Amino acid sequence: MVRGIPGLLIVLAACFDPALPQGAPCDNGQLCPPGQFCSVERVCTRIARDGGDGDGDGDGDGGVDGGVDGDGNLGDPVEPHELSGSSNCRIESPVLRQALAVDQGDRVYLAASCDDEAAVAVSVDGGATFRAFSMLGIQTVADDVVSIVAGADGKAVVTALTMNGIVASVTDDGGASWSSAQPVADAGPSQVGISMAFEGNVVLVAAEDGPDLRVSRNDSFGVGNWTSTTIQTPIVYGDVLMIGGSAFVVGDTPQIVVHESTDSGQSFGPDTMPVGQGVQYSDWDLTGDSIVGVGTGMDARRLAVDDLSVVEELELGLPMTSPRQRTVSALSSGEFFVGSHEGGDSVYVYQFRANGSTDRRRVDDGDEASVFAVSEGVVLITYRKDGALWFTAQVFGAQ
Repeated sequence: MVRGIPGLLIVLAACFDPALPQGAPCDNGQLCPPGQFCSVERVCTRIARDGGDGDGDGDGDGGVDGGVDGDGNLGDPVEPHELSGSSNCRIESPVLRQALAVDQGDRVYLAASCDDEAAVAVSVDGGATFRAFSMLGIQTVADDVVSIVAGADGKAVVTALTMNGIVASVTDDGGASWSSAQPVADAGPSQVGISMAFEGNVVLVAAEDGPDLRVSRNDSFGVGNWTSTTIQTPIVYGDVLMIGGSAFVVGDTPQIVVHESTDSGQSFGPDTMPVGQGVQYSDWDLTGDSIVGVGTGMDARRLAVDDLSVVEELELGLPMTSPRQRTVSALSSGEFFVGSHEGGDSVYVYQFRANGSTDRRRVDDGDEASVFAVSEGVVLITYRKDGALWFTAQVFGAQ
């Protein structure tokens, strides 16, 4: 359940003026320049995931294996490399979690369960090196599900499934320190896992609650109390997504099911079952004004945000894969990436451009791949190999 930055996928216009500086208004039919998005305040704001000019200097204790932080930038290619100290870390069943996130200071966060405890490693050089995992003091259970989202410079929220339900820990200093665990919601072992989305300071967390689905909401980017609403739904595998003040819970039974919220996740309407082919063991993300999903099968599914009644089948020719092993991450441009475990013990990544062209690349030996779309042609990937966690940043051709 790794996705691009949900809070930044706001499409408000149809034309484009490249001369717009950061801070310019972006209503009246204008889009922001490349590397910026139209915020909820209707001003152009830099998107850190596109590289930008963030200094990313951090304040930690050095890079992998005791070295210094590298001089790479977010968006540069990074060769596959093992994360030091990750031999006891797990990211199994990637559709159940969001393992990667990027904040507006260009920090890359990688969340996992290490020795059955929630942990986060941070990179300030685009993933070329990672600092040692910070152990959060949160004991994980079941599939050791740990998820993360990141927003403003230095801010991130981690959630984990524990014996006492879902709890959250927050950083506001780029992972140098983390808050004590705060309760989010009651939840047990879940096929949905923990799905997270955010827009501005509003964070949503979705997980199973017995036969139902519980969506919890926080208005202060994870700080303070959470409120919850329960959705009666047949969804087995799915995600929560946010865009432009609306939220969606979408998943499979394997028939596709969608619940829509028009109040940023405070309440959800009844289920909608779009006409069209279903999908199994699905993972979902937002791309522009559409919702895109993948599963074990050969094709993707797409739903228009303004018309949830029909499923569009995207004939992508993906090979069949194992359950819970295929993830998707998308950009507002319409481009998306798919991470997949195939061929026995290989990690592949697929690029699907907005113009319909595609690319496919074998990344490395391994499995349990999670992807995070950074910008057009750039995707971050974490996966398991030889009992440890590995990371790479892959750069594809632009459309």
